[in-house]
Amino acid sequence: MGRTKNRINIDPDRRYRCDGCGLWFEMADVEPVIGHIHERVDEGGPMPSGECRKCGALVYKFTQQDEYVLLKGQRCPYCASSDIAALAVSSDCVESGEFRQEVECHSCDRRWHDVYKLSGYEEQQGVAEQRSVVRAAITSINDALSAEPHRDWRDSLADAADALRTLLPDLRKERDGHKT
Repeated sequence: MGRTKNRINIDPDRRYRCDGCGLWFEMADVEPVIGHIHERVDEGGPMPSGECRKCGALVYKFTQQDEYVLLKGQRCPYCASSDIAALAVSSDCVESGEFRQEVECHSCDRRWHDVYKLSGYEEQQGVAEQRSVVRAAITSINDALSAEPHRDWRDSLADAADALRTLLPDLRKERDGHKT
């Protein structure tokens, strides 16, 4: 079979990947007749190039760009080396929701830009709760500082310490998660 290696730019015009078994093929190794095509292809979706002779799943043509994204940008799109380094991130694309990061290959000395598109956001878990605890601690400390002589300021400081102690497990997890 004409299975190609998992590398980029071998032959950008003859890049076909099975959607089932994930093998890469040259077009000569793809069955061009697709049985029950209307049942297997979504309306408006990409049109397959044929069927995999090994597993019968649909085979699609991949461009050099498609393969680069599939490999998550971990190899040079020109020589397939993994000896690449990310450089500066461009800040001039904020309005479009895209960011570009220059990348260079140490093997072939070529440079290109990875393009990142904003796709949403993730809420940081626990941030609102942490702020609430800190506010409560500050209130308790303020109470202690402004305590009237007949009121025991030690209770207010103890409340503040108790509130801040509840943050320790989360802060330790966050600290340990950021260690390299």
